[in-house]
Amino acid sequence: MYSFPSFRSALIRRLSARAFQTAGDAAEQNIPRDAASFSLYKEENALLLLLHIVDVSRVDYITLSHAREKQIAGAAALAPQYGGVIAVFLYASAGESRIYFEGDEYFGQSPYAVNWYLNTDNAELSASNGQPSDLFNLRGEILAALKEASGAADANGVTSGKQSPYRVRRDTVALTFVLAAVNTVIMFLMYRAGYNTNPVAVAVRFGAIVRSRVFDGEYYRLFTAMFAHYGWTHLLFNLTGLFIFGTRVERYYGRALFLIIYIFTGLCASVTSLFLTNGIAAGASGAIYGLIGAVFAYTWKSRGHMDGLNNYVALVYIIMGMIFGYAMPNVDYFAHIGGLIAGVASGAAVLSLFWKEAR
Repeated sequence: MYSFPSFRSALIRRLSARAFQTAGDAAEQNIPRDAASFSLYKEENALLLLLHIVDVSRVDYITLSHAREKQIAGAAALAPQYGGVIAVFLYASAGESRIYFEGDEYFGQSPYAVNWYLNTDNAELSASNGQPSDLFNLRGEILAALKEASGAADANGVTSGKQSPYRVRRDTVALTFVLAAVNTVIMFLMYRAGYNTNPVAVAVRFGAIVRSRVFDGEYYRLFTAMFAHYGWTHLLFNLTGLFIFGTRVERYYGRALFLIIYIFTGLCASVTSLFLTNGIAAGASGAIYGLIGAVFAYTWKSRGHMDGLNNYVALVYIIMGMIFGYAMPNVDYFAHIGGLIAGVASGAAVLSLFWKEAR
């Protein structure tokens, strides 16, 4: 049988395992059993995530509104200390919630207040119009805690056998580091092969795209060009993008899909470069733009964040990258576009064809 105290205990236990802390560092056992609300928080890189949970059946609207305003003001006071503050208000009630707050869409504001409504009778969680219904897989944890509190949790703590598809699938990002290491080793080998004195010839030797050679049958260059770079600066820029976006794609899409997206978008970028440019092309930037596209597709579909990155931040990266890529000389602009389009398309395909949002 559901009770708010049992739900509170289950949720605190689950989120504590993910480094959430109770507000004021108070131990869970010190929260009064008859308390109508409790709060948790977590620092995620430069982001502060606040979670306020309220038993709506025991709080009147005026008291709730005043408490909400106070909590938002407190979040605003903390905002200068972080890159962003998200305050999630979870209103739990039996049946349809009698409490509703209008929600704002996210445009980079901090703090950003998100309103969720948990129907404890049928285990449904909804959000205010225009707001994300999941952030950092909190939805899955909340529903699992509710099921546990109702005495029906299965061995895995999964509600009705379903989890939100928009969740962290990998805690480690080993493949991202492997790709970074491979690119770095190849750069070392290129310098040992005489890159300092004859960079173009060495780049061709290590698999750069040469249109005539590809058309003569050296199709492998469409793949190998992803791992050859024009110097350490070129490599450093691409490794930065790999660590920013690759780690998130690996964590949220999973290792296998991350590798597939990386190679597929890199190949698409190579093909685009082959037909639309005449230079000798090399570099992982097409695949990096593919990862950016996959991040954009994911955050757009989920209306949430990938470790602090949302679709607006991804869009800013895309626009700025395209502007600088077009303005700077010797940049394979068309490879960037080809990789980006392939990344958005492949990300959208994964989300549409293979993942169904839990209800």
